[in-house]
This record gives sequence, C-alpha cells and structure tokens, in this order.
Amino acid sequence: MKYILTFILILSFTGEYFSQFRYTFETFPSNASVKMNNVEICKTPCQYDFYWREAKNNQMVFSVEKEGFYPWSDTLTKKPREFDFRYNSNLKRVYPHLEFDTLTPLVVFDKLTVTFKDGQELGSYKGRNDKSQSINWTGSTKIGSDKVEELFYEIANNAGINTPIHQVSKLFNEQNKRLNPRFLVGVEIINLDIKIINKENFYDNNIAIEFNWKVKDRATDKIVLDYKNTGTIESRNKYFSISKENQAALEDAMVDFISNKEFYELLKNTKHEKQIIDVLGELTIDSIASKNFSSFSEMIKYASESCVTIETENGHGSGFFFDKSGLIMTSFHVIENANKLKIHLKNGMTFDAEVISKDEPFDLAVIKIPGSGYQPLKLNSLPIELGQDVSTIGTPTNIELGQSLSKGVVSGLREIDGKIFNQLNLSVSPGNSGGPLLNENGEVTGIISSKLIGEGIEGIAFAVPTGKIVEVLKIVY
Repeated sequence: MKYILTFILILSFTGEYFSQFRYTFETFPSNASVKMNNVEICKTPCQYDFYWREAKNNQMVFSVEKEGFYPWSDTLTKKPREFDFRYNSNLKRVYPHLEFDTLTPLVVFDKLTVTFKDGQELGSYKGRNDKSQSINWTGSTKIGSDKVEELFYEIANNAGINTPIHQVSKLFNEQNKRLNPRFLVGVEIINLDIKIINKENFYDNNIAIEFNWKVKDRATDKIVLDYKNTGTIESRNKYFSISKENQAALEDAMVDFISNKEFYELLKNTKHEKQIIDVLGELTIDSIASKNFSSFSEMIKYASESCVTIETENGHGSGFFFDKSGLIMTSFHVIENANKLKIHLKNGMTFDAEVISKDEPFDLAVIKIPGSGYQPLKLNSLPIELGQDVSTIGTPTNIELGQSLSKGVVSGLREIDGKIFNQLNLSVSPGNSGGPLLNENGEVTGIISSKLIGEGIEGIAFAVPTGKIVEVLKIVY
C-alpha cells in the first residue's frame, strides 16, 4: 500500500510538471508577434504547445504585439486546469495625439472619390489549384467609403483637432449654430493592389491602397496640402472577404495622414478666429472735421461713398470707413466664424480684409483693407435725442442690388442683456447689420446691430451708441 501511494504521488507530480498545453493565437491584422516571457515564439495566426515547467518565477506571460497597435497580455500564475487556450481578437490601432497650444481652425471631411476605369485590374486571386485570376474594378468593390467620414472624425478628435464632432460634444455650444470650417479634407484612391491566396484552410490577404489627400483652405480657395501615402494590411481568414481589410488599410493611411508633419504645422500655424485679440490697446485715428451739407441728399451722397458691403461664406452685412487708413467698423456677427472677408466698395472695387479687433458682447468688430486715402465718416459720441431724425445706408438684401437708404427716428432706449441700445423706428433687414446710424450732418451716432423681429412688430431696429463704441474699442481721436 505504501508503494502504491508513493507511485500515485510521483505520477501526480510528473503529470503536473510534464503536461502539455496549447495556446492558439489569431489576430486581425495577422503577423503580430506572440511572445512568452518576453521571447518571441511565433507570428499570428499560430499555435504554441507549452509545459508548466517552462514557467519563470512560477508564472508565464503571453503577449501579442504589433507596431502601431495596442499590445495584449495574459499572465498565468498557476498551472492551468484547462489544456486549450485561445486568443482571437481585432487589434486596436493606436491613434495619434498631437499637441496644440490653442484650439485649431475647424476641419471638415469633404469626400472620398475613386476614379478607376471599369474593368481596371486591381490585383489577383490564386486558388488551391495554384491558378491565378485577375481582380477587376466593377464599380462595386468595397472600399469602406461609408465609414470614411466617421473614421476621420474619430482619429482627428483623438489627435486634438477641432472638427464638427468635437464642436457638438460641447453642451449648449452656441457655435454649433454656425459651424463654418476653415479647412476641407478630401481624399482620392489612386491605386488598389489586392493579392489573395486560397490555401487549404484559410485565405491569405494582402491589401495596399494608395491615397492622395488634399486640404483646401476656404479662406483662399486654394489647395494648401497635397499628400500621398499607402495604407497596407495583411490578414489570414477562414472566409473570403476584403471589405474589412480595405477599411483597415484606409485606417492605416488615415493615421499616417493626420500624424504627418505638414498637416500638423498647417493647423498649428493657422490662426483660429477665437485667437484674434478681442480689443487692442488704444486704436488711434485721425480727427475728422464736421461738414456742412446744403441738403439731405447731398449728405447721403457723401456718406454712401464711405459705406461698404462685407461678404462672407455665411452671407453679407454692412460697414463703413472710420479712418482713411482703411479701418472699417461693422457688427461682430457679420464676420463671426468667417474664413474670408470680401469688401465691396461703392465704386465697384473689392478687397480682402483682416480682422483687427472685436467685442462679441456689444456685437462690434473692426476690420481693415489694404491701402489708404479712403473717405471716413466722423464719429459723434454725443447722446442722440428722443425723436431725432436718423438714417442708415446698407445692403439689406442682394449684394448685386447694392446699397439702399432707410430713414427713421430715435424712439427710445432699450436694455438688452444688461446693455443699453438706441431703439429706432427704422426699417432694416439683416444685411443692414454693421451699417452706420447717421444724423443730419452725416456723422455716425451709432452702428446698426440687430432688428427685433416678432409677430406684430415691424420697423424696429437697434443700434449701439457711438459713445459706447468708442469706449469699448478704445478709440482715440
């Protein structure tokens, strides 16, 4: 009995020590490195037979690693009860994270295009009989186009790039009402190389897709970045399907594009609208002498030469010169989120403008066009009186129709959001925003800011008083 018990104990010990186990590893993409205790043992897909006696410090660490993807590991700290283990997983790609000092300009994905000719050869398929046949474009080959926009925003957001998805994630974000991208990203597939080999129990797939990425700056209407790269993927599947592989190759190329230095520098060095200084120190302008006009029509004729139309991607508004150096006053909401400002003068000339300063709470902005010698209007900071006749010149509807005149009277003062505005019995349209409120001497007593629109309310407008404009924008003359 003693010898039998000893034999059983020995058999139990040796069985525990010499029992063979099997670990099966399958990944997408394939060819990932499988390691045991930090020593590579095979490439996926593969099987590895092991013994517990191979454990170090009473543990065995299995890991799966592939460059550009998050690693996986499994640690065994005691002899397993099961003999078969399996790891089957889609490896998760590591997305870039870029460092930006400030919010980047808004970036929007435009579209993916494919320009292959019908019947164009894209690759080859080799069957079990070793015979090859070509794979040709038929217009229906899956390239993952339905996922392109979603994938772009996922990677770009992770990288810290400002996109519409980033914007809408902010609760009650007012900017969501008027998203206006600075950059458009488009991509074209210019080559697709597919190699599929049908082996006994699986398909070997090797996909390489060549992309041409282009970035358009909406401020200049020019392509500012042209970048070519190739996304690759290799896999081994039991079933024939290349849709998943195509999407993975797209992801590979997209990560490279978003990570590339040229794209990063473009976003980093382009000033976002929110980076514009709200108010400069002091804005010094030339003093303008008062003018005497013989008639109202003479005054309007003179003032109209100083009024401009401001065109943006969002529409248009009005403005006026208040210094001969090319400084133009307008409403902040006219130029808000605009990538490009096109200024139309009364004489038909057009100029691009830059934003100099702004004050969103009072809906004020100062922009500038090149050159000098422009005819400015005089700012009059004195309070206007109830019942005083006033007029405004602006572009209320169609830019092509040009400027129009509207006359009315000051009907009172109105407090809106804690700010005092002049209330006017004056018929204006949204295009009048930013136009000057003129007295009988052609002097600016305010700036048209908005129109109160509601049921039963017509011909009521509001203007920021010139005294407040001078104070807020720190204008010295």
